[in-house]
Amino acid sequence: MDTSVRYLLAFAAITSAATPLPAQETEPLGAARVTLVAGTAPTRGGRTEVVRRAQRTPQNLVLVDRNATAEDLAAALVMINALRMQYGDTLTSDFRARPETVRPGPTWQQSAYRTWLVTQLVRLRAAPQADVSDLGVVKAVQITLPAPSGGASTTPAGRR
Repeated sequence: MDTSVRYLLAFAAITSAATPLPAQETEPLGAARVTLVAGTAPTRGGRTEVVRRAQRTPQNLVLVDRNATAEDLAAALVMINALRMQYGDTLTSDFRARPETVRPGPTWQQSAYRTWLVTQLVRLRAAPQADVSDLGVVKAVQITLPAPSGGASTTPAGRR
């Protein structure tokens, strides 16, 4: 198993191992709107960066460098879902994270998901300029991220 995949799995395991709050009613996570934003390279040389904003819309952003690949975008979307599963969709503070690249198996190259991710990157690169809150006028497109699988839910306080 590749180191990057192990890193993502470890991150998901750590975030799901947090101490849960006392039993409360749970709310299932639904689909989420994610805004892909073309821009300069994210901090420290990454090709994508995840930003989740508590008090502003759009709430879920992925900053995408011009050299980003489908694998980079896949890692960012995995991170958004991991953060959603841990903290829910009602945030009290902003999050900013730079995911590692996923290095998938041999069937990845022909997968429908990879084809869809490539299509989204093409859409982003061809998108017209739009005003995005706090980022200015940038190329941006919105995608819908399906609800996390496995019956993920959060408490009203945002913890699993």
